[in-house]
Amino acid sequence: MTREQRNLLRVLSFLAGLLAVVLGVRAGAPVWSWAVSAVVLLLVPVPVAELLLLRHRRARTDPADRTPQPENRTPQPENRTPQPDPQPKDPETRAVQEIPLRSSADDYRFWFSARVCWRQVPEAPGMPHADPGGRAVHLVVEQAAEQAALTGPDDYPLLQHRLDSLLGAVRHDESGRVEAWAVDVRVALADSDAERLRELTDARKDQLLWERRRESERDKREHLAQDVLKTPGSTLVWWLVHNDYRVDEAVARIDDFRRLAEAAADTGQPSAHQLRTQWAEMFAPGAETSFRAAYSPPAGALEANGTDGTGTNGTGTDGAAHDGADVGSAGTGGAAGVPESAEDVLAAIERMDGSPAERAELVRALTAVLDERQQHDLADHFRTRHATRAPS
Repeated sequence: MTREQRNLLRVLSFLAGLLAVVLGVRAGAPVWSWAVSAVVLLLVPVPVAELLLLRHRRARTDPADRTPQPENRTPQPENRTPQPDPQPKDPETRAVQEIPLRSSADDYRFWFSARVCWRQVPEAPGMPHADPGGRAVHLVVEQAAEQAALTGPDDYPLLQHRLDSLLGAVRHDESGRVEAWAVDVRVALADSDAERLRELTDARKDQLLWERRRESERDKREHLAQDVLKTPGSTLVWWLVHNDYRVDEAVARIDDFRRLAEAAADTGQPSAHQLRTQWAEMFAPGAETSFRAAYSPPAGALEANGTDGTGTNGTGTDGAAHDGADVGSAGTGGAAGVPESAEDVLAAIERMDGSPAERAELVRALTAVLDERQQHDLADHFRTRHATRAPS
């Protein structure tokens, strides 16, 4: 007996004893009679109930006290195995051949082929379709077109594997009465489009390679022009670093380094070193004839530059009297002994493009060459004539 059952029995015993007291008082019975009844009802039920419950438990556990039970003659129900669901109807098929599907690139189409399988679902709530096979084809082709629009024409083999996996799953239409799937999926690209794509790919790769090579060459040229050949000194240092610091050999090549730096600069104007070399050859003895032929000014140029057409310059010096004279004879003749080619040189300098400062630099280089050749009078003449011709 559980605690709840025991408490309930005690409450019922108390109520029964209380009822016996009330009835005895109202009936005028002796006190001892209803008092004994109340005590019996309060104390006896709980021990009696526990004793009966104990005997009942012993009877269930002791085999000797068991009484034979009558044999149950009730027939047992037969074991019935559940019947399997009826097999679904075999699907019908419809072939789909070379349907064009738009790719992610313009003017490129995939060609889609498959075998569409479908069947109608019995007891579906929707309305039946007049052409369930066409409805099934539409479901399959619609999903194939969605995937093709997200795929580039180069990836058509990947698209075939993707559609083979997606379209193999069963799908239903909006009514739920038609279920469809696809097998034998094939995706192809036209041979002309495939060849065109291969050519475009090769051209794109070649162009990228060419651009990378051009950038590398441009970087090398910038390195040579801005770092190595910027000045003769930077050229010299670069050569020393790459040739185990052979100083004696580097000193012997200083002129070569200077010419390299000047050629790399390419300012469009002859350098001082070039002018010194050229003018030293021009003013060598016996070089006047070729010099005049190279620097002979056009008609009217001498008048515009202070020399009249008869060979007389602005200072009254008669150039014709000295035509064909040796340049070396001007060493002691002063202005009167200056050859006519000197005026040709000055006229040529004045006709050159450039600022007055650049022309003055050419005159200074020319006079330096003349001084080195011991032609001091001719150098002074150039300085004086350029100073008088220079604009104020």
